[in-house]
Amino acid sequence: MIRLLIYVLLIVAAAFGAAWFADNPGTVRMEWLGYRAETSMTVLGFLLALLVFTGMAVQKLITLIARDLPFSAEKRRKRRLEKGYVALNQAMVALSAGDKKLAQRLTNKAVRLLPSQPLTHVMAAEAAKLADNPAQIRAHYEALAESKEAAFLGLRGLVGEARASGETAKARALATQALALRPKSIWALKTVFDFAVASADWGDALAVLEKAERAGVFEKPLAKRHRGALLYCQAVEADLAGDEPSARRLSMESVDLRPDLAPAVALAAKLLQAAGQAKKAEKRILSGWAAGPHPLLLKAWFALAADEPAHMRLKRVETLCAKNPAHLESIWPWPMRPWRRSALIWRARLWRRPKKAAIGGF
Repeated sequence: MIRLLIYVLLIVAAAFGAAWFADNPGTVRMEWLGYRAETSMTVLGFLLALLVFTGMAVQKLITLIARDLPFSAEKRRKRRLEKGYVALNQAMVALSAGDKKLAQRLTNKAVRLLPSQPLTHVMAAEAAKLADNPAQIRAHYEALAESKEAAFLGLRGLVGEARASGETAKARALATQALALRPKSIWALKTVFDFAVASADWGDALAVLEKAERAGVFEKPLAKRHRGALLYCQAVEADLAGDEPSARRLSMESVDLRPDLAPAVALAAKLLQAAGQAKKAEKRILSGWAAGPHPLLLKAWFALAADEPAHMRLKRVETLCAKNPAHLESIWPWPMRPWRRSALIWRARLWRRPKKAAIGGF
């Protein structure tokens, strides 16, 4: 509607202009090289318009002729593109058939004929993989990484090649670049997280884990378990470095997240006992045994009272086992009848054999 209105206004303006020139014809005189021409302004305007339209028509005719000539640049470009796409389609069929020689020859032809685009490099990289040519694989992935549209795809391919060749540091750097390009990519988040864990970079792993949890890569329960394990690793490093306050804090945070992580509970109990907080250490061990019995917890439980008599150690074992009596680690190898329990206690007192009487079947 707006375009039609514009056309009507232009026609009206042209009509008014023609009427004005008709009412005011005027006279135009020109002298050049001894020749004199005299005409009205209306005729001169008509001749100029005719000259402009004639020039435009000639230009359009020349363009059409040049485009439709058999050896014109446009024709050559079209034939080149057609051959390139035919080679690309045939290369796809050769790849699916597993014909590595034909696939590589056709993909090289497509790369040569077609302008640089991601699809040709992807196909060429796949053909190079089929032919087991690492140099060409990297060359095509590098070409992808340099393009704006497929940089992420190229970086992902380069990460895989670096991993295959054992270049872990390079692969991690490339994966970090890919994550910067696509912060919510599931593959990038998981890959960078795996590299951080493998490199024992617990701080970076925790940072990536937080991003992955926000992006929905890890569900909350799984992210909680991962975070607890990473905090335990940080606590171990702090303990080895002699930083007991940090190790105690980190181990307590780990146990809060993962009460079933026996190494973390044992470490927290040891650090709490060293800080003079034996009661808190006992509570942690009892809670850990209730969540998941483990021999490390039994060892930490005995370490809280290493100088106790054998019969008291037996009572401590019973107290611990009562927190999770149905678990295999809490079951004695024989029925603990009252007379049997009394005999064990008296034998421990008289014969002073605390180890055998204390641990029983553990």
